[in-house]
Amino acid sequence: MIRQNRSLKSGRAQSDGEPMRRFFYDIRRGADLIQDPDGELQPSLERAMTEAVSAAKDLVIDAIHGLREIDDDEVLIRDDGGFIVGRVALIDVLPVRRPDHRG
Repeated sequence: MIRQNRSLKSGRAQSDGEPMRRFFYDIRRGADLIQDPDGELQPSLERAMTEAVSAAKDLVIDAIHGLREIDDDEVLIRDDGGFIVGRVALIDVLPVRRPDHRG
């Protein structure tokens, strides 16, 4: 369901010597919370957000195939201290249709 970059799970340090941080990608579906038990090492919160957007897109595709509404579903980014440090609503990754201004 959520893609993981296996090469980042090794615990290696960034090239500048700073350690990678572990982020967890939890899924909230209505009142239900599916917690990511393993997490993923990322060099920054920005990179974790990029991964969360990718995961949200995958979840939208799964919802379309399963004919399931996404309502207020979201991917929550949790740090290794247990704090929510970011979130991506599935509805926010849907393409937006722009009105045609011809004519």
